Amino acid sequence: MLSVTYRPGKNPAHSEDRMRGFTLIELLITMTIAIILAIVAVPQYTNFIQAQKVTAEANNLFNDMQFTRSEALKEGQMVSICISSNQTGCAGTNWNQGWIVYSNPTAAAAFVAGTSILLKAQAGFTTTDTVTTLPAPATTAVNFNRDGFAVGVASATGLLFEIHSAPVYAPSTRCLWLGSMGNVFIQTTTSAAVTGQGTNKCA
Repeated sequence: MLSVTYRPGKNPAHSEDRMRGFTLIELLITMTIAIILAIVAVPQYTNFIQAQKVTAEANNLFNDMQFTRSEALKEGQMVSICISSNQTGCAGTNWNQGWIVYSNPTAAAAFVAGTSILLKAQAGFTTTDTVTTLPAPATTAVNFNRDGFAVGVASATGLLFEIHSAPVYAPSTRCLWLGSMGNVFIQTTTSAAVTGQGTNKCA
């Protein structure tokens, strides 16, 4: 017969080798630490997501500005990009509503059905982020001529597109700077314009 011998003074039902559970105090401390970490981390995560969305929106506008200019050079005629809330013509008041790119051989103030050729349409932002253009008044369209120059853009200041998150979180702001020569740059908030990028400052 197999016999089991226990060490003196050791109760097998309360062996030190058995796993011990959390006490109420330990559980409360753990929960408190978790709550503190959540309070710190959640706003940071939200700000990170905001910054990523604004960056994506700025990149979309940047890419389509470059596309508009390259089409003007390729076609040897004016090509324009304008605010478009319906993605079929020039309409709307803010670039967050979307835009279109179109060939503009007659240099019309807006897309003309039967004459202008729609090249690309970009849907509006899926966020409530906004776009402000400087200098005032607000710019609703940009035209590039056959040489790739941005028509009507002042060489000293350039044209600045400020993309703000909603609610506004300054570090996530991104700006698109367009020069009279048609060159485009993305700037981060509070950064001074580098040489060749006008005097407007992303804010």
